[in-house]
Amino acid sequence: MEYVVTVILYLLYIYIMTQMAGMAFTSKYKTNRKLGWMMILLFPSLLAAFRGRTGSDSYMYRQIYEGIWQREWQAMEFGYAWIMEVLNACHFSYRVLFFIMQFLTVLFIMLFINNEKENIDARMAVLIFASDLFFWTLNGMRQGLAIAIVLYAFSVFMDGKWKKSIALIVLACVFHMSALIAFVVLGAKWLFENRYAKVIIAICVGVILWFIFHRDQLGYLAYKLSGSAYYASYITRDARSEGSIVNVIIKCFPILFICALNFKNYRGNAKKYKIYFAMMICGYVFTLLGVITATFVERAAYYFTYLNICLLAFASTQPLVVYKWKISCQTVRYVVIAYVMVMFSYNTVYRNFNDLIPYYGLFSNG
Repeated sequence: MEYVVTVILYLLYIYIMTQMAGMAFTSKYKTNRKLGWMMILLFPSLLAAFRGRTGSDSYMYRQIYEGIWQREWQAMEFGYAWIMEVLNACHFSYRVLFFIMQFLTVLFIMLFINNEKENIDARMAVLIFASDLFFWTLNGMRQGLAIAIVLYAFSVFMDGKWKKSIALIVLACVFHMSALIAFVVLGAKWLFENRYAKVIIAICVGVILWFIFHRDQLGYLAYKLSGSAYYASYITRDARSEGSIVNVIIKCFPILFICALNFKNYRGNAKKYKIYFAMMICGYVFTLLGVITATFVERAAYYFTYLNICLLAFASTQPLVVYKWKISCQTVRYVVIAYVMVMFSYNTVYRNFNDLIPYYGLFSNG
């Protein structure tokens, strides 16, 4: 019963988020847009706040906040530790911490989508976030916020606001030091916008593949850049996982296929999506690296793979041509929705990754 009720709750959440996105981004009326934004920010934040032990790391974060794991608190990045100190000084419940972290995460994701809304289907972008990244952030609170900030930083950088972008990436590092990898965007724009973009993408993929078989060197590089043995261990530490290369390819292929078919549409205001696409490919190669080497290097790839939020939402607005067949944008939209919901059903409902079922907020106070 708890299982069924949780699945219904999650599906209802996804549906409401998608509908509110229509109000927030497309309504002609200012009041409706404000209501849409308010619901988009509050609903997932409340869902996160009252989740209790839902999420494999939630109880750990609660214990750290309540001072049970004091050493882990001291090892946290400054931004997260500061928020905990302020809330603890005010004697607030851990639920307030969970609420604030999720509120900030959703806020930056929505700012990212809002900045891209002229080129993408904003409702589709919210659907992709709500059915995937949101559930991951219930487990990875700190990095989830860092990912959201970095995605927004990428978007404003492509608009020429490089100072704001750098400031945002620094802010992301304050919550999770792995966000340092996002500084590659500074060089990516120049590399992937010139006439040799395809060659450069192939070279980058080749370099990353080389690191697959030399992870100690990559781990050493990560340690030198971050100054943290913990983040370097993402690459060198055995994840003790049973990840399958075939499974990863099956999950990634539909995204890469749809986005690759759209490559010729990455022009004009959408020219920056060539760079997003290239970075996303590199991210998926890092994901394969993590599976092949059984390490946590995939965690560093999330800053790039979640650009699929924007790229798939863009693809939903474009007709595709496959050989002699022209596929309408409406059909593409249905395909993307089907893929997104299948992945949600597999990851969250069937496999129950990160222990997201049941949702304890409905069944206990734990």
